[in-house]
Amino acid sequence: MKNYAAQASPQDQEKLRKNVRELIGQTFFGTLMQQMRSQMNPDNPFNGGRMGQAFGAQLDQTLISRWAGSTKFAVADKIAQQWTGIKKNT
Repeated sequence: MKNYAAQASPQDQEKLRKNVRELIGQTFFGTLMQQMRSQMNPDNPFNGGRMGQAFGAQLDQTLISRWAGSTKFAVADKIAQQWTGIKKNT
Protein backbone atom coordinates (compact mmCIF):
# COMPACT_ATOMS: atom_id res chain seq x y z
CA MET A 1 0.00 0.00 0.00
CA LYS A 2 2.89 2.35 0.71
CA ASN A 3 4.16 1.97 -2.88
CA TYR A 4 0.75 2.90 -4.29
CA ALA A 5 0.42 5.84 -1.92
CA ALA A 6 3.87 7.16 -2.83
CA GLN A 7 2.99 7.19 -6.54
CA ALA A 8 -0.56 8.52 -6.13
CA SER A 9 -1.62 12.11 -6.68
CA PRO A 10 -2.26 14.27 -3.59
CA GLN A 11 -6.03 13.92 -4.13
CA ASP A 12 -5.77 10.14 -4.32
CA GLN A 13 -3.54 10.10 -1.25
CA GLU A 14 -6.20 12.03 0.68
CA LYS A 15 -8.91 9.62 -0.50
CA LEU A 16 -6.78 6.66 0.54
CA ARG A 17 -6.12 8.18 3.97
CA LYS A 18 -9.84 8.84 4.45
CA ASN A 19 -10.73 5.30 3.38
CA VAL A 20 -8.22 3.83 5.82
CA ARG A 21 -9.68 6.02 8.58
CA GLU A 22 -13.16 4.79 7.65
CA LEU A 23 -12.02 1.16 7.76
CA ILE A 24 -10.46 1.65 11.17
CA GLY A 25 -13.55 3.47 12.41
CA GLN A 26 -15.80 0.68 11.15
CA THR A 27 -13.64 -1.94 12.84
CA PHE A 28 -13.27 -0.12 16.15
CA PHE A 29 -16.57 1.70 16.54
CA GLY A 30 -18.60 -0.96 14.71
CA THR A 31 -17.50 -3.59 17.20
CA LEU A 32 -18.20 -1.21 20.07
CA MET A 33 -21.73 -0.43 18.84
CA GLN A 34 -22.48 -4.09 18.14
CA GLN A 35 -21.46 -5.02 21.70
CA MET A 36 -23.53 -2.18 23.12
CA ARG A 37 -26.65 -3.20 21.17
CA SER A 38 -26.26 -6.85 22.19
CA GLN A 39 -26.17 -5.81 25.88
CA MET A 40 -29.38 -3.76 25.74
CA ASN A 41 -32.54 -5.11 27.32
CA PRO A 42 -35.10 -5.62 24.52
CA ASP A 43 -38.00 -5.14 26.95
CA ASN A 44 -36.94 -1.61 27.89
CA PRO A 45 -39.60 0.79 26.52
CA PHE A 46 -36.92 3.40 25.73
CA ASN A 47 -35.10 1.01 23.39
CA GLY A 48 -37.16 2.08 20.39
CA GLY A 49 -39.12 -1.14 20.02
CA ARG A 50 -39.37 -2.66 16.56
CA MET A 51 -38.36 0.59 14.86
CA GLY A 52 -35.27 0.78 17.04
CA GLN A 53 -34.36 -2.73 15.95
CA ALA A 54 -35.05 -1.96 12.29
CA PHE A 55 -33.20 1.35 12.08
CA GLY A 56 -30.61 0.90 14.83
CA ALA A 57 -28.02 -0.43 12.38
CA GLN A 58 -28.50 2.60 10.11
CA LEU A 59 -28.11 4.95 13.05
CA ASP A 60 -24.97 3.10 14.11
CA GLN A 61 -23.56 3.39 10.58
CA THR A 62 -24.17 7.15 10.53
CA LEU A 63 -22.58 7.62 13.95
CA ILE A 64 -19.58 5.49 13.01
CA SER A 65 -18.99 7.49 9.83
CA ARG A 66 -19.09 10.76 11.74
CA TRP A 67 -16.81 9.48 14.49
CA ALA A 68 -14.33 8.09 11.95
CA GLY A 69 -14.23 11.47 10.20
CA SER A 70 -13.68 13.35 13.44
CA THR A 71 -10.42 15.22 13.92
CA LYS A 72 -10.29 13.82 17.44
CA PHE A 73 -9.84 10.24 16.17
CA ALA A 74 -6.03 10.52 16.18
CA VAL A 75 -5.50 6.76 16.46
CA ALA A 76 -6.87 6.34 12.94
CA ASP A 77 -4.45 8.95 11.61
CA LYS A 78 -1.51 7.14 13.18
CA ILE A 79 -2.59 3.78 11.76
CA ALA A 80 -3.29 5.29 8.34
CA GLN A 81 0.17 6.86 8.38
CA GLN A 82 1.74 3.49 9.24
CA TRP A 83 -0.17 1.64 6.50
CA THR A 84 0.22 4.21 3.74
CA GLY A 85 3.13 6.43 4.71
CA ILE A 86 0.86 9.47 4.21
CA LYS A 87 1.05 12.12 6.92
CA LYS A 88 -2.09 14.02 7.84
CA ASN A 89 -2.33 17.45 6.23
CA THR A 90 -2.89 20.07 8.89
